[in-house]
Formats: sequence, C-alpha cells, structure tokens
Amino acid sequence: MVTDNCSGGQFGYAFPTSWWTDNAGIASIDQSGNITGITRGITGNHGQGILDSGDGVDEGFNSGHPNQCPRLLQTDNGATDSVAIPTHLYFDGPGTDDGQGNLRFVVKWLSTSGQVQDLDHCVVGEIVTYPDSGTFFGSFFWPSPPYTSTPTAPNPTLITVDATLGVALDTHAHNNFVQPYHSNVIDVEQTYRWNCSNYLNGEWVDFSTFTIERSVNQHTFNSNWYYTVVKAGSSAQVDPLP
Repeated sequence: MVTDNCSGGQFGYAFPTSWWTDNAGIASIDQSGNITGITRGITGNHGQGILDSGDGVDEGFNSGHPNQCPRLLQTDNGATDSVAIPTHLYFDGPGTDDGQGNLRFVVKWLSTSGQVQDLDHCVVGEIVTYPDSGTFFGSFFWPSPPYTSTPTAPNPTLITVDATLGVALDTHAHNNFVQPYHSNVIDVEQTYRWNCSNYLNGEWVDFSTFTIERSVNQHTFNSNWYYTVVKAGSSAQVDPLP
C-alpha cells in the first residue's frame, strides 16, 4: 500500500523502479522485483520509485484546489526467508553388479545452499510402483515360477533417508529362482523425490523417474536360462540360473 500525496488515502500501486537486497549472498532480486533464494537465511528486500499524484483525480481549478501535488520518492520494504531444499540428484557412476544379480547405484544430491547439512528439515526418498497384476491387498507377489512368490513387496514401496546425508545406496534385488523356468518380464516404476517440512507445506517434489526391468530368458545357443535387471543403461545378471 502507498499513500496518496494529496488526499492521504492509501491504495495499491506498483511504483518501484529499482530494487535491492540487504544480503545478496542470501537472495538476489531483479529490477522487476522477482526474488531468488541463494542460500539459507533471512534478508531484507527493498523497492524504490517516484510516485506521482496517487489517486489520479483532477480536482480542477473551479474547486479552488488544483492538483499540484509534489512527486515524492517512496520506498517499499519486505523480507525473504531463503529455505535450503534438495536439488540435482545424480548417480555417482553407473550401476554395478554385486555378483549375485543385484544392481546397485550410489545416489547423491545437493542443496540449494551448497551445504547438505542445511537440509535438516528434509528427506529424500523413492516410491516404487509394481504391476497391478500380482498385487493383492497392497502387496506384490512375484510370479512363481520363475521366482519364489515370497517375500512380497509393498506396492507401492516407500523409502526415505535424511536429506543431510547427501548420499544413499540403492539396490535392486530379486527373489530366489524356482523351476520350471519360463520367460518373464517385470517392469516397475521408480521415482526419486524429496520433501521439506518448511517448504510447500511438506508436499512431495519429484526428482526423476526410471523404469526397472527384470527379465528371465533362455539363451538360443545353449538353452541355459538367465536373469537380467536393467535401469538407466546399467545391468546385472545371473547367468546361468541355478
């Protein structure tokens, strides 16, 4: 709200033409008044501009009170609380095979403040969704054969870790195998995501989504059966199956 130079009344008017912040290390502000948080903290933000006769009313000379109000320099002030949030989730190298057909990724992420310890109000996690076929009462039963049907997997599977860790080990395992083998493919959807209790009312925000494909197939050249799990261009195998 600004004050009219003549009447003293207040009204909304976007008058600032220049902006600045008390601490550019915490938040930046452009000349349209758009504020971008840089690191965790609180800083004051200010706008300034020339305000002409505010109400725009021409009182007229007949009234004996012509509109000859001065142009005043007025200032708008506020503050920004810059909240650190997780950003830039990535894999620290390709996925690796642990030798038993389990595919492992080292997952890392950063903080918008540059320091993951500032993410003390946040968690990073995943939601893994299995096919509806094979899901009963919220649990996914692996098709048997070629796998043992248990242990089951919660569908969806939800896992979180403290965001201040900055790193997590993500392993894509499998149930034991059981004969008689036959060709089979299981595709599941995995979404990495995060939330902070002090940002967007704690709503989940997605990083990225991947498909994890597990398959059992038979070689054409020797009739052996084998298992493969693939994600993001990396894979692990059990070849041959026991």
